[in-house]
Amino acid sequence: MFDSSNKANSKSSVKAGHDSIYANGEKDSEASIPSPFYANRLQQTIGNKAVGQLLQRAIKKPGKKSETYAPGKRIAEHIITANITGSISQVVMEEIQRIHLEEEDMTFKAAHKLAIKNVKSSNKRVTGRGGTRITDSNDLINQLTGMGVNMTKADPYITKHSALFDTSLTEMEILLTDLPVTTAQSADQVKTAVTDTFMEMPSQLIRTVSSFNSFADAEVAAEKSVSSAWKGNQFEQWVDVNLFPAYKQRQSFAQQGTMKKSRDCDGFDSSTDEMWDYKHVSGLVDVDQVDDYEYILKNKVKSTTGVVPTAVNYLFQDLVTAQLNAGLKTRKNFRVWYVQSGLPPQPVQI
Repeated sequence: MFDSSNKANSKSSVKAGHDSIYANGEKDSEASIPSPFYANRLQQTIGNKAVGQLLQRAIKKPGKKSETYAPGKRIAEHIITANITGSISQVVMEEIQRIHLEEEDMTFKAAHKLAIKNVKSSNKRVTGRGGTRITDSNDLINQLTGMGVNMTKADPYITKHSALFDTSLTEMEILLTDLPVTTAQSADQVKTAVTDTFMEMPSQLIRTVSSFNSFADAEVAAEKSVSSAWKGNQFEQWVDVNLFPAYKQRQSFAQQGTMKKSRDCDGFDSSTDEMWDYKHVSGLVDVDQVDDYEYILKNKVKSTTGVVPTAVNYLFQDLVTAQLNAGLKTRKNFRVWYVQSGLPPQPVQI
């Protein structure tokens, strides 16, 4: 459904809904609950000119001048006039982009409706999958408290980091049923279940690395201190699900010799005995980790399961960060990769 190279099939899927969803023939009685979205997410995929055209169509009001588009501008809910209930998920936004490239005269509202239909038929977990959606941090606390679970630890943690939880809940559709909590769990278990859910859901709901990077940027903007650890964990799980599901096996190495500490790689290719480390960073990787990995390779250190690794692969979230860390390649059997944008995501070696 997301293969934009198949123009004939994609074109027909777009045409199929024209009669009922074009602006001049719409008969929509739903309550108008406008939804904001970020212009820069569109900009990353289809460029300024196409984004401007799409947004201008979306924000026009009868008898009024349309608002001016600016790159990176947040389109506030008072600007979007189409009847859109709830927020727009990452995957749906990407499908809207694909539709727009093929049908430039389709309105935003029409493209949104068709995108929802197309994405649902492709079995992606997106907005509209059903269930009680958690709207913000207060709603999260209230819903879990209403279930009767022990919130002694989770409540103050969510409250302390409310900006981060609010951002995640705005960016993603997290349902009450996504939270594996029960009344039999202790306070610590409930807190762990909540945080684990927020670590896992980006890998289930976000399909492209450009969308993940935008999501991570929003988290960092909300709360830099905690979000740095969050996005690292979330990126590891995103890579596990969307890029390297066969590398989920981890290898651990006890501290020895000149190693600064014990080490655990993020992924391991058992067919080549190569270690992988996934980095969502803005600068250089930790040199102590790099030195320890080099020690492991040079001295043929065995993992706790008896495996001797043959190489180290560092995977970064984008080309710019990979190039910044290209110096890693000067070390023997070290390789540097990045995740290429688009569907499906692909690893590219530099």
